Amino acid sequence: MIYNLKMSLVFLGIVAANFLQAGPLSVVVPAYFYPTPSGSDWDMIGVGLDAGADIITVMNPASGPGLSYDVNYENAVDNLRLKGGLVIGYVPTTYGARAIAQVKADIDQYVAWYDIDGIFLDETLGDGALSTLQYYSEIYHYIKNNYPGFLVMGNAGNDATDLYLWWSVVDVLVTYEGYSWDYYSDSVPSWRWVFSEDCFAMIVHSMVATPSEYYVNEISDIARSRNTRYVYITDETFAGNPFDQLPSFWWELMYDVIYR
Repeated sequence: MIYNLKMSLVFLGIVAANFLQAGPLSVVVPAYFYPTPSGSDWDMIGVGLDAGADIITVMNPASGPGLSYDVNYENAVDNLRLKGGLVIGYVPTTYGARAIAQVKADIDQYVAWYDIDGIFLDETLGDGALSTLQYYSEIYHYIKNNYPGFLVMGNAGNDATDLYLWWSVVDVLVTYEGYSWDYYSDSVPSWRWVFSEDCFAMIVHSMVATPSEYYVNEISDIARSRNTRYVYITDETFAGNPFDQLPSFWWELMYDVIYR
């Protein structure tokens, strides 16, 4: 009985320490839109960086690096990095069904063409099976061995299991991707508090935009309370591509992560 009480107090201490030490939020932007040289939402990301926001931008030329180098992407990537932002390359894994050789080839192609900071592994299968962990572990170690310092973010869209962090399968796990109204009731496993907030991200789309400042603050506060550092909130809907432009309340989101 005393042992259980002590263990409970230790766990509560971990939760409290994580919550009290939580730093400012960072933004992870699925920038699945083209950086036109005449001006695009990539430039708005740059203004957010100038204002003091911490932003990771996920570049995605064509569900991966595409078939050829694009100088407009190079210029956009270099501009954000000069402003202190990070840019990581989108690579699909088809829920563990895509050949590892193809995944590695996409990673190498990004590096050959663009000066990026890491890889975003989309469609990360979150079943926690041994074969799945081995699949993503091989990709993870390939990245770390060949490109030391790269950030590896895996988009499971749910909490998967803590094995994805114990196994060093990803550096950051996207624990939620979905509709804004479902995020409120999304369950949070107790093991999330064992890890740093730097290990977790969330992506919310289809948010009601009015009053945008209230809802942005409300959802970001939920992320804070769930030990999550990296956030993205948009009113773009799933009916099309929710990541083909920045949210209409981009500046409210910037204010939230910089000043709140």
